[in-house]
Amino acid sequence: KQKESGAGRPEHSSLRDRATVVANVKTGEIKTGITRVTSAEDALHVISPIGDNAQEVMVALVLDKDGNVLQLVKHTKGLADQSQVDVDHLIGSILDVPGADTVYFAHNHPSGIPDQSHADKRMTAKLKEVMVGTGLKSEGMLVTGDKGVGSIYNTEMDYESRDITETKVVRNKIIPVTERIFQLREKLTDKKITSPETAASIIADISKDRTGLVLMDNQNNPVSFIEMSLLELGALRTNSIDSGVGMVLREIHATNSRAIMINVSKEDAKSKVKTENNITNVTHFINSLGNTRIIDAFIDGESGAS
Repeated sequence: KQKESGAGRPEHSSLRDRATVVANVKTGEIKTGITRVTSAEDALHVISPIGDNAQEVMVALVLDKDGNVLQLVKHTKGLADQSQVDVDHLIGSILDVPGADTVYFAHNHPSGIPDQSHADKRMTAKLKEVMVGTGLKSEGMLVTGDKGVGSIYNTEMDYESRDITETKVVRNKIIPVTERIFQLREKLTDKKITSPETAASIIADISKDRTGLVLMDNQNNPVSFIEMSLLELGALRTNSIDSGVGMVLREIHATNSRAIMINVSKEDAKSKVKTENNITNVTHFINSLGNTRIIDAFIDGESGAS
């Protein structure tokens, strides 16, 4: 039975076949004097308490369309001099926050020096690149250092970050801190994928001759099926959280997926050129994420890898 977290989008799980469920669950709180963010300085005020950590902590400050703070998503705790980012799961978890419109990415520098490194700037650019077409807006990367000082960088700047100081206000309010927590951890089938032939049989059972994506965990166990038309596979950048890349990234997060197989139904496979082009479109996007990957595409039961 799925647990009630109140932090994700449980209504969407009924729209697809899903055996594993991950949700943003409240695991803590953070004190703040600001619950409506109107500037990078305001955002720095909200996230600056993470600067007390002796290791780099990567978070996402998620806002609604009016700048109201919805959640502080705690993503990872890294090393003393390096943050760790799982791009697809991070963006997917932000998309799973009801009402999400805008995000500030942020991490601390345990050195207390908020200067942004080349690696910080490259990660900011990568996150924004993946977000294109999701309907979500990025305000860039914040770094917090000592005593309320920090920096902000976004890709519209000339590759230089801007030094800022947090807005000073009494911390008399709280906002939720959430983390990705399993609500359900099962598989769509107990059958094992050991070859293109066994994969074809399993994909046929799961898809029931529907075009879409079969999502799998890091052991290639199928955990979810998203039905998508051939047209949808070819037009991923819809600028909507609820379709295209927004929906796919959210489902990758919500099922903790690491691999994907594409299935094209017998009817859709009749359009050979469109099928090949749209499979290529999905493959390029998924493989660009860096962590999740496409491992095969089945067209009317035939493996593209065979």
